[in-house]
Amino acid sequence: MNIPAILRCAILVILLATLVLAACWFAGIEKVTGPQMITFTALWIIPGLLTGLKVQDAGALHGLLAGLLGGVLIFLALPTIGGMLTTPSFLDAVVTDSRPLLLILAGWWGGFGGLVADNRRVIRARRAARRQQKTGD
Repeated sequence: MNIPAILRCAILVILLATLVLAACWFAGIEKVTGPQMITFTALWIIPGLLTGLKVQDAGALHGLLAGLLGGVLIFLALPTIGGMLTTPSFLDAVVTDSRPLLLILAGWWGGFGGLVADNRRVIRARRAARRQQKTGD
């Protein structure tokens, strides 16, 4: 387990969530639907991918853990943010209805990013094996 990579990318999940929520606020979005939430959180593939690239194997597991850890921290912070006086209206719906969805999406996108990193590693290993086989013949 590469704990530092998981922690760094969990922080990256939180930063990306903050950027997405700020962009929604500045864009004047009033209500967030499920498909919009999935689209907004698709950026969370990046921390999973980065975590998967940092480790030698089990990139999907590391990406999943990084996404879930970031999702748990967002899950715990949203009620505090929702209780503020100047909360945007779309965030009220996210705090009351979509908190579990955010947690699930964070783990999903993190695991997917780690899976992409694992696939990248497998493709490179196959290419290297083919090159070595060609030079050995």
